[in-house]
Amino acid sequence: MLVQFDAASMAAQRWGRLLALTVVATSAPVLAQAEDYKSLTEERLQSAYSDAREACEKSYGQALDPAVPLEVTKIATLAKTIARENLPIISLREPDAEKAKSQAELLGRQIAGMALAKYSWFDRKVLVVTKSWEGLARTCERPLLISDIGLRAIFVHELCHAYDDQRFDFAKLLQGSTTANATTALNAVFEGSAQLRSRRICAKAGWSDGFDALREVVSLVPASILKHGEATAILARASAAAMAFAYHDGERFAAAVVAADPENGLERIFTQPPKDQESVLRPEWYLDPSKRPALLYEPEPALDLIVKRFDPEIWTVTRVDVTGQQIAAGLGLLPKHEVEAFAASVRRARMVQLVPTAAPQSKMVVMIVMEVDSPETATRWIDMSKRLSSAKDEAMKTGLIRILDAKTTAIADVDAPGWLQEKTMMVGKSKVGVASIDIARGRLVVETIFSGENLAPEEHCRLAKDCLMAVRLIGDKAEPTEAGTGKAPR
Repeated sequence: MLVQFDAASMAAQRWGRLLALTVVATSAPVLAQAEDYKSLTEERLQSAYSDAREACEKSYGQALDPAVPLEVTKIATLAKTIARENLPIISLREPDAEKAKSQAELLGRQIAGMALAKYSWFDRKVLVVTKSWEGLARTCERPLLISDIGLRAIFVHELCHAYDDQRFDFAKLLQGSTTANATTALNAVFEGSAQLRSRRICAKAGWSDGFDALREVVSLVPASILKHGEATAILARASAAAMAFAYHDGERFAAAVVAADPENGLERIFTQPPKDQESVLRPEWYLDPSKRPALLYEPEPALDLIVKRFDPEIWTVTRVDVTGQQIAAGLGLLPKHEVEAFAASVRRARMVQLVPTAAPQSKMVVMIVMEVDSPETATRWIDMSKRLSSAKDEAMKTGLIRILDAKTTAIADVDAPGWLQEKTMMVGKSKVGVASIDIARGRLVVETIFSGENLAPEEHCRLAKDCLMAVRLIGDKAEPTEAGTGKAPR
């Protein structure tokens, strides 16, 4: 495990602690029943690490120099390491030093409690928190994760990171990654390379079952989570989709490039890493950029428009690119074929999230601008958004996060038709108002969400349309005009 900051962890800021508490609460009964879960003793860990190191040395033809030790540590220590390593990455999209530090620390705390093992390029060690590892294995009901072959497979993966780091210098690569999107793509290179090599090493050593268990749990939504309602499941699926991108899609990307260039492919993905997530999902675009469909629109003026409504002294702003695959993770209540078709149609999706700096879980404002492959697809999204909202109203009647009442209003605007959805939700013991708008014009879709932040429906509708109209054609160098008077997307 390496860099873990991405759109999913950002989107889960508001409900992330509740989801984490759900994992803890639901793991206890499994813990009491588990008789085939071996304890992770220091002796077992060191023995597995020694075997994994020997298998890697045979595969790479050399030992790590300097050696990379295994260290059993505490959650708080691992959290600090994750925060320290990710602070420069988070700072790419959050220029305020104090806000960036706070977000890095929050990320560290969220990830440390769910980690199996972590290679730290900062400390040049493999770090393990036994309590987290054992707890995750039990929560996921996967005893293979703490079996002898599971330990060895996981350590092989982490040691593959160490070999790549010594060859390509992760810290230097991350310093050269100038956008959050590029960093997410680079993380997929890190994880994909490690998965590709560790798959082969584990197969030769007879540890493939352990490797498969690791690969599965990366994107697994535990059954214990699903019992707590659809809202919790949506969050878990979003997190799983982000992890699957790094590990599963990262490995497919690495394998495709190496297959196309067996001699230099591996070196190429590190020395010329993909600049965005879509290039990872579509390796043919990375290999031949001329195959990539041209983008028509620049969404940033729309993001600027909504951001300027909020006091930067009070609100923290996060901007990221989102893949069609990540969008699909939130559409689980719709037919699979329809979701997959829409995900494949997304040319670019740009998202901004705003949360109060002092209390990031109290409120949230989100806007996403999507450019899809055709006006017909954009129109289909508007229909999908209404059906999805209705499905959520039914599916989220119970659970930790549930819908108490809902209202749907058509936006009958010839330039930007769509839907306004207003809901009252119960989160724990608190009622929260949530309003969302989906509107479309041409190949563009804009979705806005106000959660816990009140905005009159008329004003919300004007804002959504103003943001849609603020999107400009690529190559149009004119400065964005005032709200409501900008050039309409064609």
